[in-house]
Amino acid sequence: MKRFGWPRPALLIGYVLAPQAETYFYQAVQFYDWGFVTRPGVIIIAIMTLTSVYFGLKNRVDDIGQVIPADTDVPEAAGSRLPQIAFAVAIAVALSFALMDALGQSFLGGIFPGAVAAVGLAMLAILLPQLIFSHQGHHAHYDSEIHGDHVGKEGIANIWGGLAWLVGLVVATSLIGFYGAMILFFLSFLRIRAGSSWLNTIIMTAGAAIFIAVLAWALSLNFPSGWLQDVAELPWPFR
Repeated sequence: MKRFGWPRPALLIGYVLAPQAETYFYQAVQFYDWGFVTRPGVIIIAIMTLTSVYFGLKNRVDDIGQVIPADTDVPEAAGSRLPQIAFAVAIAVALSFALMDALGQSFLGGIFPGAVAAVGLAMLAILLPQLIFSHQGHHAHYDSEIHGDHVGKEGIANIWGGLAWLVGLVVATSLIGFYGAMILFFLSFLRIRAGSSWLNTIIMTAGAAIFIAVLAWALSLNFPSGWLQDVAELPWPFR
């Protein structure tokens, strides 16, 4: 999402608020049926939402908050559209599966995820033709690996390196559990990717490990386990 200029704050806000929104949406439908859409508060929120969508379609906001008007040409390198189109298609596939799953649920069980998936697919129906057929330099096109002052500078890695580190953390967690994988991740990342000295790496890793362990102890949490926890009896917090 960062690479192609998709707004991440909206996703994070939705991720946090979705459970509450779904619960209250259920209650609104149960108490008022579809008449709840005519209530003043709902109308005001709908107007605010549609207004934000309108200006979002009209302009694009970059990572530092600067508004880029829709008629502003953005330099485009040859062949740069394919990764953007592939990402948008992948999101469309995920939303299509979500919509199909929602249609197989009960009315109340499927209406919220189905509505979210339908809105997402509608937005993609607007975006995909622009990505595919628009003229070179259209404002819908953006790829941080091609545009920007950072491109070509020494020490700037592409997105796949970051994803590889995250995949490595997930794989290590499945093998030795989260706590041990987290320690290995800190040691490796700080030493290899960040280039920290061994002293700084050990100090920062130890500090993070102690902080997370104390936090888990205070909240009575058990970390996700892996294959190692199934074959060996380990002390907390490694179990």
